[in-house]
Order: sequence, then structure tokens, then C-alpha cells
Amino acid sequence: MKNLSLANIAAACGGRYVGTAQAASQEVTGIETDSRKVPEGGMFVAIKGERVDGHKFIDQVMQGGAAAVLSEVDLGEKPFPYILVE
Repeated sequence: MKNLSLANIAAACGGRYVGTAQAASQEVTGIETDSRKVPEGGMFVAIKGERVDGHKFIDQVMQGGAAAVLSEVDLGEKPFPYILVE
């Protein structure tokens, strides 16, 4: 996915990148809303639905090899990069 660095994604969606400067230039391999399907090096978009809140699966997805998360919840200090959106 060309030019899909975390910094570019944050700018495109009006979000705020949270993480190291080095990780900001990392490109993701894919973007997924289903925590079970996030590819290694991909980005998980945590969506709060009627029955399930994707934010509950963030730690699991990151342990599975995801590169970053897009979240509407401020995750605070984490050992992985994420993009905070409204």
C-alpha cells in the first residue's frame, strides 16, 4: 500500500499520531476493521458497534503483529503507535 505511512494516514483522516517519530514513517500492509483479519504489519480500525466494541481487542491485535491502531479512544501511553480520531 504505497504512501500509507502512519503520518500520511493521520493527516488524511484529521487524526493525531501518537508514537515514535521513527514509526510515523512506517507504511501499513493493509487496513482492517475485523480484529481476526488484521494482517501482520496492518492497521486495525477499532470501531464501536451496537454489540461489540473493537477497542476491547486492541491489545490482542497488536500482539498478533499489527503495526498500529486507529482509535476514537485516547489510549494514553502505549508501546505501539496509534492514530487518535474523533
